[in-house]
Amino acid sequence: MEWFFAVIICGRSWIRFKMDRSKLEIQARKLATIAHHEAGHAVAAFHVGMEAKPIKFISGDETESHHIATPYFSDEDLDNLVWEGVTGDLQKRIENDAFISLVGPWAQKKYNPKGFRKTHAEGDYQAAMKLLSGVREDEEVLEHYVKMINLEARNFVQDKFKWKIICHLANALLNQPEMAADEVRNAIMGGY
Repeated sequence: MEWFFAVIICGRSWIRFKMDRSKLEIQARKLATIAHHEAGHAVAAFHVGMEAKPIKFISGDETESHHIATPYFSDEDLDNLVWEGVTGDLQKRIENDAFISLVGPWAQKKYNPKGFRKTHAEGDYQAAMKLLSGVREDEEVLEHYVKMINLEARNFVQDKFKWKIICHLANALLNQPEMAADEVRNAIMGGY
């Protein structure tokens, strides 16, 4: 096990502590994995013509990190949809939002396949399922419908050009943990 010493300077005070390098590497990998996940959502949204949303990372101690990202399709939006007589435009919007939900986990998995946990993707998968259930009520048809959108999300991430843009945005997020919507959009455009 490799150890190193770090110094935290706060005003005129400082603290010296010993930390396991592997813990820092794990923390950095977790943050990079989250960045790729969120970058996947953002690039997919940009691809379907939605406006960018702000993203903010909050680092915790050496074992915890989390993030805040404005969802592209909130529960409130979902509750306000009129499901009877779903039009073609509404169906396309729902499919796009399900697609955006599913791209994040695929980007996460591509970046860090060994660190990917199915539970990380469960919330995004459930959001996609909830969205698409408004269009297809039959459970067997719904299952295939979700699989189709999920395959489109996987293929989006596997595309070399789109993956390059996802990685570009993820790196920008790691360098700037709090990005406003216009900064997210500019970072995506910078990847082109």
